[in-house]
Amino acid sequence: MAETQTLPSEAGGPTFKLQVPDLPEPIDTGKTSDELTEISNAYEGVATLSAEDVALMMRQLRDARSRIHEEVETCNALRKKLEQDAQFIDAHEQAITKGDQARVAFLTQQLEAHLLNVRAAEPNVKSIATPWGVILSRTQEPEYKRDDKLLLAWAEGYTFGDNHATPYVRVKETRLPDWDAIKRHARVDEQGRMFTPDGEQIAGVEVIQRAPKVTVEVTP
Repeated sequence: MAETQTLPSEAGGPTFKLQVPDLPEPIDTGKTSDELTEISNAYEGVATLSAEDVALMMRQLRDARSRIHEEVETCNALRKKLEQDAQFIDAHEQAITKGDQARVAFLTQQLEAHLLNVRAAEPNVKSIATPWGVILSRTQEPEYKRDDKLLLAWAEGYTFGDNHATPYVRVKETRLPDWDAIKRHARVDEQGRMFTPDGEQIAGVEVIQRAPKVTVEVTP
């Protein structure tokens, strides 16, 4: 049966109930994974099937794909329902915490301003302790606002020492083989080796020829 979850609310407020539907049970083929592997292996290398076998297998294939489609659609519907529930929970959370969020922001701003006022009169004061917590003041690193284009132009023009090095310029370079150009100009021999047009073997490449790809299209 579907599980019901109750959302907490503020004292005296309404409660919210969400129903989480049951996921469909997976279809039991009656075969273990090892047995299915054996069946699959038994069909390897089969070149010819009877017309009846082909028709039977196509029907089974169509039915299996149909079940997959239905199960995926069911799961997608559940995902959509969960997304809607998550949006509802987020809205509920924002509604019940809105007042305290505003209160936290106001009290924090007041306490921070108080410590700054105290420090203006007594610079040695770094913190104020209470039984419920501490207000702290820490030195922060300065913020750097940069115009990197202008900064780079300056750094490239600044040199140091007899070799006129540019110590404040960092060069980052990535070198990769031009694979598209290599494939466009190279030829492949029967052993799967690649050669340039002038006969030099290209290192680091092995060409593995693959069998034709067969596609089975099922009529809906």
